[in-house]
Amino acid sequence: MDQLNKIEKLFERARLVGTPVFHVGDRILAEIEDRRTVQLTPFSIMAALSAAAAVIALVYAVNSWLSMTWTLADYFDPTVLNVLL
Repeated sequence: MDQLNKIEKLFERARLVGTPVFHVGDRILAEIEDRRTVQLTPFSIMAALSAAAAVIALVYAVNSWLSMTWTLADYFDPTVLNVLL
């Protein structure tokens, strides 16, 4: 019974102590805000420049492809063959 009284006294003292408050939410929100920002590194700048160069090359390639008016069948046209030969 003495042990039971000690346990009850421990429970009474535990009820009087306030609950500790951890500011986890603030830390999480700060970490989310940090992850939202884009950090430019030399590799990301080079990747952006490479992507821009690829887009420019693609535009010129598509423009060249669309400007071609001949088809493969034109190679078998006798008048074209006479010009080529």
